[in-house]
Amino acid sequence: MEEFFCDFFYYPLAGLCGKDIDDYMAGWDSAANTFYNFGQTSYPFMGLLTIGIALVVCTFYYYSPLTNRPTFNRWYHWLLTGLTGGVVMLTIGTVSCNNAIVSGDVARALGITDPDMLPTLGNCLGFGLEELILTFVCYVLFSFIIKWKSVNCKYTPF
Repeated sequence: MEEFFCDFFYYPLAGLCGKDIDDYMAGWDSAANTFYNFGQTSYPFMGLLTIGIALVVCTFYYYSPLTNRPTFNRWYHWLLTGLTGGVVMLTIGTVSCNNAIVSGDVARALGITDPDMLPTLGNCLGFGLEELILTFVCYVLFSFIIKWKSVNCKYTPF
């Protein structure tokens, strides 16, 4: 599962957050000059959280009594619901990344001793943007899978 999230799920967007954040999230240990063993990386947790948020938001859109009604089956309602899940993951990703930098975990893991060389808030926002994009992609995929039993929204957005 770790290889799936590191190599396939996050790899296409790794440039948005920078190499330092990518290495930290993948579990790089500068002292051992290698990656950690399974269970000590952040990508699987964040990836499962991304998939989970996308599934919850998609299920909410298609089956909730608040949204599964004729007045709410427009493409822009679907888009707004998906972007809401993306913004939630943008916030979680940015805050968790920034907390790792502030607590010194990133500096210890990567062996950075100069504070000027640490990743910045821009790198954290890049990771949050990765989360937003991946959450929305998962939301679109889940829409194709679960929308067919919805009473009012089964033809939204396609």
